[in-house]
Formats: sequence, C-alpha cells, structure tokens
Amino acid sequence: MNTDTCHVVESDDFLVSLWRRFVRFPLVRVFLAVVWVTIPFLFVQRLIPLLPLGKTSVGILKALACTLVSCGAYIAYVRTFERRRADEFAPRAAAKELAGGILIGALLFGATIAILASLGVYRLAGTGEWSKAILPLAVALVIGTFEEIVFRGILFRIAEESLGTWIALLISAAIFGALHLIGPDGTLVGALAIVVGASVLLTGAYKATGRLWLPMGIHVAWNFTQGGIFGVTVSGHPGEGLFQGTLTGPNWLSGGAFGAEASVVAIVLCSSAGLLFFSAAVRKGLIVQPNWRRK
Repeated sequence: MNTDTCHVVESDDFLVSLWRRFVRFPLVRVFLAVVWVTIPFLFVQRLIPLLPLGKTSVGILKALACTLVSCGAYIAYVRTFERRRADEFAPRAAAKELAGGILIGALLFGATIAILASLGVYRLAGTGEWSKAILPLAVALVIGTFEEIVFRGILFRIAEESLGTWIALLISAAIFGALHLIGPDGTLVGALAIVVGASVLLTGAYKATGRLWLPMGIHVAWNFTQGGIFGVTVSGHPGEGLFQGTLTGPNWLSGGAFGAEASVVAIVLCSSAGLLFFSAAVRKGLIVQPNWRRK
C-alpha cells in the first residue's frame, strides 16, 4: 500500500470516528431520537383525518395508529442508533405494568376529585352519555404514549446517562413544564404543577421499573379520568365526558383555568406517589450518578 493510500484510509477512519462521536453526543442523540419519533407520528396524525370516516371513528383509528407508530419508531431508533434491544418496551411486563399504571393514575385523580369535592371546590353539574368518553380516551392514549416516549424514554434517559438521575430529572421536568405554558390557558402555576407533580410521578415510575409501560399507563389514565370521566379541564383543554363538573375557589386549590392537576391537592398526591417510586429505585440501586462522580 502506497503512502497516498494510507493517508486516505487514515482520513476515512478519522471521519468515521468523528461522525460516531458526534452522533453519540447526548444533545445530538436527543435531537435525532425526537425527530425520528415525531416525523412518522405527525404524518399519521395528519393522514388519518383525511379518511372518509366519522369523527369518532377517526379519533379511535388515529389513537391506535399514532400509538403504534410512535412506539415502533422508538424501538427502531434504539435498534438502529443504539444497537440494543428496546428493554423499555419489554413485552413480558407490558400487561402487568400497564394495568398497574392505569389503576394508579385513575386512583390518584379520583382521590384528587374526592378531596376537592369534600371541600366544595368540585361540583357535579350534570352527566353525559358514555359515548362522550370515547374521544377523550383516544386523546389521552395519544398524548400519554407520545409524551412518555419523548420525555422519559428519550430526554430523561439519555440525559441521565451523562448527568445522572437527579440532574436529568430537573432538566426533563423543566422542559416538560415549560411546554405546558404554550397551551391554551397555560399558567405558571400549571407549569410548576407539571414540574413538581407530574414529572416526579412519571419519572419515578419509569426509574422504579426501567420500562415505559407503568408511566404510560399512569399518564393515559390521569388525563382520561380528568376529562373523560369527571369532565374537568385537562392542561387548559376543556373536558367532556361521563360527568360534567365545575371547579370553583382559589386557583391554588382549584387549579384555575389550567385544571385540577394544578391544584395543590394534585401536586401533593402526585409528588408523594413519585417519591415512593424513587424510594423503590434507591433501594434497588438504580440511581445513576453524574459521569464526573463515577469511579
């Protein structure tokens, strides 16, 4: 092999090594993963409504398609770029952890409403047909699945590998809360509720299991129970379900325009449950230290 050929080979090896280091950089990995999952998700979300179907049928089909596509895209990303199995979606734990998450999410919000009702903050204004709950369930399934993949499966997980569990929690929670400011009737109190309550709860559920099934179940059930069952506002979006409820009283207690999840009652319940999950993660030795503190 002549000298020129050696220089070409060395140059190619250097470029390949540089590219691999670039792709492995945490911010680049987060960006690639989010784009990888979001593009097919948005494509399906925009495509399904074009089908000649009724509103309810479109809602159900879109929920199922978006859920399958976002999960499939995440698994494909992990296998393609990280070259490993997507243990976050290990099938052996799916049924048990999904069912547990759904139960926990429903019980947490049910307890929130029960406390608010006992204080005269939540009042039942009427009832609706069972069919009113179909679309809220579809929306909850889409949002709960996609947001858990992005914020727990991608953002928190990748940040944790370099920065450790606690810093990754702060970063992912701050971004999760900030994005809720741009929604309808987004408030600073609502964003703080997402940071303190929802993020601690959902990230704790992910850390305790190492899988996305449990936080996905909690997220879906929490959102659906708010709008689809009790008919209250969900993160600023009006709810319509089996019951129609109204929230009155001071914003710190009722949640104001953002909804009951911004209530101090919801924050205390969710963060308490999240701390229990983190306690389990600590007992299992699952807390990751920042890379500069590792031996």
